[in-house]
Amino acid sequence: SNTGRDRCTDETVGNYKHGVAYAVQRLSAGAPHAAIYVDAAHGGWMGFEHNAAAFVALMAEMDVLHQIRGFSTNVANYQTLGLDTLCPRRAFDGTARQVHGAAGGLAAWCKRDGAGSECCANDPCELLGVGSGGATELSYVQTLRRHFMRATGWAPYFVIDTGRNGAAHEPRAKCESWCNVRGAGAGAVPTLNTHLP
Repeated sequence: SNTGRDRCTDETVGNYKHGVAYAVQRLSAGAPHAAIYVDAAHGGWMGFEHNAAAFVALMAEMDVLHQIRGFSTNVANYQTLGLDTLCPRRAFDGTARQVHGAAGGLAAWCKRDGAGSECCANDPCELLGVGSGGATELSYVQTLRRHFMRATGWAPYFVIDTGRNGAAHEPRAKCESWCNVRGAGAGAVPTLNTHLP
């Protein structure tokens, strides 16, 4: 999502592609039964429809999807999990599609059918209003999963880091802050019971 910005040159992107593909191939060859998860940032950054689509295209181009189980998200970040306000499956039906001539996805659903719903209200960084489906990490992984399913036919699994997002509902000075945020606390206890499909 940063291609062409600041110091993210074509050379940098090429190094990223080569480095990730190399690491996945080496790990897969050295430990063929290991479940490999690749970092997929967090919903506050990659939850926008165009960023999610670009990430899917990048991963498909690297030709490593058959060697990984899925993605890790929110690593070293503070995005709220959203376990208490899961959005219904239908909220993601327009993900990776145009709806009425505009980008679909959770943000579009929250403006129309989901307006006033509890899941759309759980948006501490006000990301839905600017078009991101990543208001919570559970919304983000559903958004990203739908993008992968539509573009590649593959449904990845996700591991969400909750090590420091327990106080995510508490206001931070800036939602972009990620370096030693004061007042952060441990998040949800690790579980496989996320109530997601």
